This record gives sequence, C-alpha cells and structure tokens, in this order.
Amino acid sequence: MMPTRPLRLMLPVLAVLTLAACQQDKPKAPAGPQDFALNVPVTPARGGAVQRISLPPAALAAPQRSDLGDIRLYDGKGRALSLAFEDAPSQSARQTHAFDALPIAAPQDDGGGAVSVRIEDGGRSVAVDAAELVAGSARLAVLIDTRGLTDPAESIAFKADLPPRVAVNLTVESGADLKNWEYLGEKVLYRAAEGQPLLTAARLPLHGADLRERYLRISWRAAPGVAVTGAEVTTARQRPPERTALATRGAVLSDAHNLTFRPALAAPIAAMKVSETGPDGLLPVRLFGRDAAEQPWILLAEGTLRQDDKPAVLELAGSTMREYRLEADARTAGFSSAPRLDLLLDPVTVIGALNGVEPYHIAIGNPAAKPGALPVSQLVEPVKIATLPVAQTGAGGIPPVIDLAPAEPDGPFTPRKLMLWGALLLGVAVLAIAAIRLLRSNAPPPSA
Repeated sequence: MMPTRPLRLMLPVLAVLTLAACQQDKPKAPAGPQDFALNVPVTPARGGAVQRISLPPAALAAPQRSDLGDIRLYDGKGRALSLAFEDAPSQSARQTHAFDALPIAAPQDDGGGAVSVRIEDGGRSVAVDAAELVAGSARLAVLIDTRGLTDPAESIAFKADLPPRVAVNLTVESGADLKNWEYLGEKVLYRAAEGQPLLTAARLPLHGADLRERYLRISWRAAPGVAVTGAEVTTARQRPPERTALATRGAVLSDAHNLTFRPALAAPIAAMKVSETGPDGLLPVRLFGRDAAEQPWILLAEGTLRQDDKPAVLELAGSTMREYRLEADARTAGFSSAPRLDLLLDPVTVIGALNGVEPYHIAIGNPAAKPGALPVSQLVEPVKIATLPVAQTGAGGIPPVIDLAPAEPDGPFTPRKLMLWGALLLGVAVLAIAAIRLLRSNAPPPSA
C-alpha cells in the first residue's frame, strides 16, 4: 500500500531537511591556482631547480586544512610542480643530547629527613638541599645538568611516567648556581587512556636559550604515579626562526573567569600569547581545548599573567582543536576586561622543484585539496637542504586579524544538533505512521 497523500507530501520535505542538516556545500576540488584563496608569486634564485621557499606571514594564515595539505606550487602554465615540507631547522644543524634526571626535591619522610644531591665536577662540588628548594610546597623537581651544551637550545623533550587521565604541568627553569632560577616555559602532558599516546608531544620549545654552564630544573605538582626520569635537549647552531604572531579580535568574556572562543583559523597553532588589558595584577590562567561541544574540556597549557609585564606564552605544539577556553584562577577576581590574544604560528618552508615555466606561484587555501607533498628525501638529500638556493616570495598581503567567535554552549543541545534530532524524529514518525497504515491494510478482516 502506498503512503497517503499527506505522507507523500511530507517525504520530500523530510529529505530536504535531512540533507540540509547533515550536509554542507562541498568545495570544488582545485583544478589550478585560480581555485585557491591566495596566490603568492615566487621568484627563483640562481642555482639548481630545487629551491627553498619560505611562506610569508600572510600565507601562514591562508591554509584551510589543519594538515597544510592545501598548499600547491604551480608554474606559469598552471601545472602543479613537486614540493615537500622542510623541517626547521635542517637536520644537519641539529643535535639531540640525552640526560638522566637527578631528583633534587621530594616530600619529607616520616622521620623528617630531606633529600639532597651533590654534583661533582672535577675539583668542584655543589650540594642542593630539597627542603630549601621546596619548603612548604607540594611540588617535586628534578635536575638536568646542561652545563656542557654550547649551541643554542631549540627544545626539550621530557621522559616521564604519566598515568592516564592526569594532566601534569611541567615548569622548566634554568640557573647557574642552583639557587636563582630563570623561567623558561611550561608544558602540560596528558594521556587519555592507558597505552594511548600523549595528547600533544612531550616537547617544549626553548627558543634558542643559552644553557652553557647552566642547569635545568623541571618541577611539577606532586601526583601519584607521576615521575620525570630524563630529558632530551635539542640544540641548533642557528637560533630557530621567529614565529609569526597573528592578532585576534572579537574576544568576549563569558564571565570574569572564563573566555571561550573559536579561532577562524585552520592552520596549526604553535602557541598563544596572552596579555592583560586591565589592572588584574598577578593572574594564573589555564587553557583548555576541545573539538565539539559534547566533548569534555582538556587541559592544554598553564601560565601566569602579570600586570605591566611580558605576556604569558601558552605552548600548544601545533594544536588543531576547534574551541578553546581560557580560565582565570578561581581564587582571584578574574579578568576585569578580555585579555589580548595573539596566535603564534611556526614558520613553514617548502622545498619546490622549479622546473617549469615562469612565473611560479604558491597557491594556498582550498579545503577540498588533497595533500600532495612528497617526502623531502625524494627531492633532495637531507644533508644538502641547507645549501639549496632560496627563492624569493611576494609579500602575500597584510597578515589578517583572526576573528574569535564564542564557543558553542556545553552539552548536546546545540542548534545544529537540535536540527539533526528534529529531522531524525520527523523521519521516525513518518515511517511509523506508514508502517501502521501498512499493517492495518494487510490485516485479515474480522471473522463473522
């Protein structure tokens, strides 16, 4: 039996509602440079065809894929050329140094004793008393002896035992005398479940810090099962290139202690620079992230804002989460006005084969573009990267100011989800009515 006329009229409406709720306009797959949001001219240098191309600041904000898969290199005939992404800096200029951790801070035992460490260096020796370092503090710390390093430090990777579902914030400081310490940065480590990798890489950028004749102290708030057993410090003979800072606008406080936002940016964010805009004094803050409103907030970074001082840099290691929440410590009065947020992006260098017809262009920004980058080793030997000619790029325009939209309300009842639920319930109702009518039409007539 066919559905009645009202049902037949409702079915097309149901189909339209379902398609509108579940589908978005699919972007057109790129056929040439004209199908990308931004084109940056490239002028080759003298030398071989394989050259290094650094993206200008404006181009770093143009990708519409978080994996940077929508970056292409075209020649004057619109032909796509081979490209690869370079690690920065070149592998030949980097060295990794492994260190064991020396415990220098621990809670006092029942007998009131304290842990101390003595470091012997030829005819010299230095002793550190844990009670002096952490008196009255619920923190643990380990020491990394980096006095032998001569090149600028690019980053530090932590070797840590970390139980699942425990967010641990590691604070890194450097000092020459084991009494006075200079803050270098903080990194939050988090593992969602046993056996799963960390949410973000256990690596903190050090931005070319000079560690000659200095020690590193890594400290964290004591928690069961958490221990730092060592570290690897990566050095580079040249300081790492500067990050690009993109200003933002539209930040609105949810309340005095919370700022939620969705950046209109697909490119990976290396860090967020947070600056006070009001007379808020010293203000500890935490940064959380998530990909959807029904997901829980995950702690990504911690820092401290200080009035009339340099901004706090919250390291994200290229986070691609959709929404963020900046939370001020509940023990404070919170924000008197929305803080200033700058998004920091790592530099991107492309190795391209400029073996076509001029003019060349880097095209960026099409979410339908499939990743087309090759492994670097297929274009050039890694040891030769530093000697490649460097092509020049056009400015690519002024770096945009990134809009910050409010994050979606917590929970499953967002407008889009309500639309989906409505379409689903309408479909179930239509099918139920059709099934009931079909059963009634096929039911045997009542016996006399």
